[in-house]
Amino acid sequence: MSDIQFQGYSEEQIREGCFRGDRRFQQMLYDMFSSKMFGVCMRYANEYNAAQDLLQEGFVKVFRNIDKFRGEGSFEGWVRRIFVNTAIEHSKSQLARARYLLQKMITEQYGNVGKSSIG
Repeated sequence: MSDIQFQGYSEEQIREGCFRGDRRFQQMLYDMFSSKMFGVCMRYANEYNAAQDLLQEGFVKVFRNIDKFRGEGSFEGWVRRIFVNTAIEHSKSQLARARYLLQKMITEQYGNVGKSSIG
């Protein structure tokens, strides 16, 4: 169990408040981790606005899944893993979309010659 304190609350109290959907505790959790997690997002995103989107999506997932934290390892590590996985999922979907658009462009330009696939 962690003895980290933030604004007079323990990490466990903040997690429990988030689990209950209390906006004050959600804001505390955001304030605790947003700058570190934005750094994670920037490593995976191609630009600032994309990193902001990943940050928002990551926190939504943290809040929706906070009941799944089992206390194995640090809470920050668990949060970081959610952000990394969110960023990887985003990168994969962007790559899939780019492949689709490239295939569509090739098909429109040259037809279905050989029906080759990209990737």
